[in-house]
Amino acid sequence: GHDDETGTTTTAKSHELGKCFETTLDVQNLCLEMQKCNETISSRDPGRFVCNFTYCLSLDRCHSTNMCSDRKEVVYHALFIHVPPFNVVSEEKQLEFILNVMQAIELHVSGQQE
Repeated sequence: GHDDETGTTTTAKSHELGKCFETTLDVQNLCLEMQKCNETISSRDPGRFVCNFTYCLSLDRCHSTNMCSDRKEVVYHALFIHVPPFNVVSEEKQLEFILNVMQAIELHVSGQQE
């Protein structure tokens, strides 16, 4: 494996899972909503090592669970958000941002299932 910036090494890599993963959330619209009050950009790259692997496993678990569900609508979603250190953006501002993201996701998901 390779070390990430904190020295953590993973033994498995997302490409070894042999699948292409995408979130069921509308990231572009969520990002546009968040840009109204925050500097926000979207990316198709969650980073490497622990970040990437964790996100891929989360997407895989959501997809597998949704496919096995008796319900017709998508029930589980995954999203990965990189945030800056607190010395760049304060903890208070980051908590406010995360709350806003969660509210936007709730609106998106409730609208998606109608």
